Amino acid sequence: MTHSPSLAGKPDPGVLSEVVTDTEMKPAYPVTWMPSWNTPEYPAEVEEEDLSLTDAHTHICHYFRYALETLLARLGAPFTVALDRSLYFDWHGLAQHVSPDVVVYPFYIQGSGSVRLQSGDPSPRWIMEVFSSATVAQDRGEQRDWFADLGVEEYWTCNPMASPELQDQPLLEGWHRVATGFQAIPLIWEPTTRRWIGRSTVLQHDLCMPLLSLDTAWHYPRYPGPRLRSWETELELPTYHEQRGTIDEQQGTIDEQQGTIDSQHQVIQALQQDQHRNTRLALMQLVQARFDTETARLLGHWLDRRDMTSWPDIGTVYTWTQLAQASDFLQAVRDHFGHGSSA
Repeated sequence: MTHSPSLAGKPDPGVLSEVVTDTEMKPAYPVTWMPSWNTPEYPAEVEEEDLSLTDAHTHICHYFRYALETLLARLGAPFTVALDRSLYFDWHGLAQHVSPDVVVYPFYIQGSGSVRLQSGDPSPRWIMEVFSSATVAQDRGEQRDWFADLGVEEYWTCNPMASPELQDQPLLEGWHRVATGFQAIPLIWEPTTRRWIGRSTVLQHDLCMPLLSLDTAWHYPRYPGPRLRSWETELELPTYHEQRGTIDEQQGTIDEQQGTIDSQHQVIQALQQDQHRNTRLALMQLVQARFDTETARLLGHWLDRRDMTSWPDIGTVYTWTQLAQASDFLQAVRDHFGHGSSA
């Protein structure tokens, strides 16, 4: 969304210009962390949380916010991706005001109000405007000149085909900054995907805009939407919902694998329990056959108090049964478990 540069209700242009263009004034905050304003002079026209995913226009904006935040977070440098946030700046001595649809600022923004660029502040690196019938002339006209003079590195416009008035407008346009201002970025038609492709040197990604018609443009989720495609991997950054679906699918696979592991663990536990019972039974039967039921019961008592890994093997127990008395056998059992002559 863009706004007219009307100064109605704003401070005197001369005063604002004097403040903004004072080359001796130094910002009172680091360039990596900039406060925002929400005052009568610099109001936050639209709160981001008021935007709703109801049409192609907002679908495009929210895709770029999610994709750009995902992409830029990997780089580790400070940034803010802002949607429809008021931007105030000085242009040839006049205070100007716009609210670009999508902006990448090379610093963190503190607060949810408007952004006021003063002398010496870094300019936005990347801006995207999504056409509407009310703003298309300004998006492709004077606003482009403002951004060029402001030092914006790349400026893009795209057309969601929201109304018949936009049918004759280009689906995608881009400009990058050169010494003399903005220079148009050449577009490539990709016939296999029926998309226009523009290369963004700022993002090191291609912007891919599908060929649209009025029948599909305003019907989400049928609206295919733009994509950012990596130069390095040729992979496209997904939408939030696509990424969420992938994560849910991966989580489902993990849950299924965990269920298989749990089932296998239960089988192993059952086999171990069977082995435990069978080994105990075999040892007690051996002792009962050699001595008596009471001696076998006492052996079982010792076995039940110990982990199976510390049990004597059946060959060792057989050797003990060759002792003359049951008391000698039980002493050998106590010695094995480290209890000497204690009961």
